Amino acid sequence: MDQSRTYVTMDNIMARTLAKSDPVLFFQTYKPPIIIDEIQKAPELFEQIKIMCDESQERGRFWLTGSQQYKMMKNIRENVKDIHDKDEIYAYLSRMLKGEVFDKKGLIYGMGHAVYSLSDPRERVFRGFVEKLAAAKGRDEDMALYEYIEEAAPKLIAEQRKIMKGVSPNVDFYSGFVYDMLGIPAELYTAIFAIARIVGWSAHRLEELTSAGKIIRPAYLSVMKKREPLA
Repeated sequence: MDQSRTYVTMDNIMARTLAKSDPVLFFQTYKPPIIIDEIQKAPELFEQIKIMCDESQERGRFWLTGSQQYKMMKNIRENVKDIHDKDEIYAYLSRMLKGEVFDKKGLIYGMGHAVYSLSDPRERVFRGFVEKLAAAKGRDEDMALYEYIEEAAPKLIAEQRKIMKGVSPNVDFYSGFVYDMLGIPAELYTAIFAIARIVGWSAHRLEELTSAGKIIRPAYLSVMKKREPLA
């Protein structure tokens, strides 16, 4: 790790609370150049990072990292002796959920969504393309591991956490696997994740500031005229 940089992880509850409540004070406390790990847990920082980048032409002041799902899958491959043994995988996932292995946070990354419970429709569509890419890249064995975790993890979470509403993989469950198959360096995974979401995150942050700390998820009804599908 670059010793000349300040390092802070959003796994630290005090740092994350400060980042979410007062991004300006956060950067006064943790001064650039800085490495912010698990940045996806504090999207409120992105707006302030943009402001600070606009104010200075100096490059490389902010290094953003994360990608716990990819690290988790790597950890499973390294610690499960036989990745074809579903009982062994299930037992290891159970230990992970209890906070005994991997990062000891008690989480199976890529599972769950604030709105979707029975299934994430984006993940269902994406998975079809992931299967084709895995076959083309000769990664069928890895795909089988992902598919089993997708099947087993919701059962484990429901059993151990007593979550009755249902838990399903979200659209990012397969993201790290796809990036790996495409030859993208792991260091870029979080940046790619953030680029696609920064507009929405910023909009939510502005909404939160003007709505007494609440983020609204509006329902909507399409008023678009129905069109016949193209032949």
